Amino acid sequence: MSTDSHHHKNPSATTAITISLLSFIHLIIILAISVYLYRTASPSAILNWTSFLGIQSTVLASIQYIPQIFTTYKLKAVGSLSIPMMCIQTPGSFVWALSLATREGTDWSSWLVYCVTGVLQGSLLVMAIIFERKRKQEEADAALFVDREDEDDSYVHEADNSWGGRARHANVNERTRLLPDEDEADL
Repeated sequence: MSTDSHHHKNPSATTAITISLLSFIHLIIILAISVYLYRTASPSAILNWTSFLGIQSTVLASIQYIPQIFTTYKLKAVGSLSIPMMCIQTPGSFVWALSLATREGTDWSSWLVYCVTGVLQGSLLVMAIIFERKRKQEEADAALFVDREDEDDSYVHEADNSWGGRARHANVNERTRLLPDEDEADL
């Protein structure tokens, strides 16, 4: 398996334009309905509309996080995620939700999105911490393995036979093949 299989293809310009256009159309429709309801509807209809918008916001926020969670889990790597930033944002979501929930006259649909995104970001944070700790442990183990090679030539000899050369140990990581290619085994 090549490491290229772990890289994702960037969205095309057409995809970006289509999503931007759909988002803009969605904004216009929501704005038009909101203005119409504000001018003509009863307070209960407006409350129902705001509840619908809160649920829609929660669904859209989930759509934002679920692919990131899936990709992080699949790759078993943090990538460009910032663990310190998530350590601030995750509890911040719950603090903000609590702040909204305790305000008088606030409907559940206004703070639900912050609870859901806090849970989703919290799961992403837990995965990121686990994968980062595992990566650092593997690096420490690899460094210990390289140090052992320098101390014991018989150990190096066994490693040379199974991995196809001493130089490859310095580059061992989670994407290193367990078994060498047939071409490499003959070297």
